[in-house]
Amino acid sequence: LWGLVNLRQSAQQAATDSQTSRLAEAVAIQALLSRRYEKDFFLSSADLAAQDRPLQQWHQASIDLRGAIKAYEDGVVSESDKQQAREWREAWRVYVQGFGQVEIAVNGGQINTPYDALKTFEPFQENIQAMTDQAVQLAAEKNASANQTSLLLNAATTTTIWQVLVIAVIVFVASVIWSVLFPARLMRPIKVLQETAVRLAGGDLTARAALKRD
Repeated sequence: LWGLVNLRQSAQQAATDSQTSRLAEAVAIQALLSRRYEKDFFLSSADLAAQDRPLQQWHQASIDLRGAIKAYEDGVVSESDKQQAREWREAWRVYVQGFGQVEIAVNGGQINTPYDALKTFEPFQENIQAMTDQAVQLAAEKNASANQTSLLLNAATTTTIWQVLVIAVIVFVASVIWSVLFPARLMRPIKVLQETAVRLAGGDLTARAALKRD
């Protein structure tokens, strides 16, 4: 039972770390996509006809990023991971707000070169960059932790199997010994009574059943 409890705990930890790693990877992917479409939009700031597609792609990527952060927050269990999700959500809010300001300036004609767009957005870049780096690092750490836990789980499984085998052998040997000794002890007084009855039947009136107490 002790071995099974350890196996269960290791399996749960491995599953938790693996899930957290996948959720963090989703955040990192959506953050990278948002940054890509952001740059595409800025590079087309001088061409109104070319702005529509990267702008739509950015808006979709930013929505998906918000969904990935929400999925991470709902899927993690530790308080530190939930705090990380809250920080990402705030970083996303500032990032989207900053992009919106640049978008308005581009549409209004105040910004009409990629350089001006990138320069205006520069104060807001730190949020998305930090989020991307943190998500990538967290995904790598959780994946490494899941792999390490899996190795420990395999070792614990092997140990538990050997423990079960040893216990089974001990129980088997004990049952064999008991099955040999117990019937012999049980039959001993019956055998004495039988011998006494035979002697009485043969005319030995002095025969007595002398039963030994063990």
